[in-house]
Amino acid sequence: MVKGQGVVYINYVDDKISSGMNGHAVNIFFDVYDFDIDKRSKSAYIDIRNGDYSKITLIPLRNIGLIEFFPKKSDFVKAYPQIKEMKGE
Repeated sequence: MVKGQGVVYINYVDDKISSGMNGHAVNIFFDVYDFDIDKRSKSAYIDIRNGDYSKITLIPLRNIGLIEFFPKKSDFVKAYPQIKEMKGE
């Protein structure tokens, strides 16, 4: 994986539970430096770094229906070409 160029696509099981932040049943994380599943805490771990900006997100696995990890943005755009015009590419 090229560090900092990954994309993580997460589709949630229950949109009502995920509505605490953006209200959508899907999140797309760009500029992913590291991604892992923490079996002990039962969470998806997403480390995002872009220049001076960095953020770590932990999402409980109990509400995740699908996780897709793409090591490069170009791989993500090939899988989801209709999303290529989003900010973050």
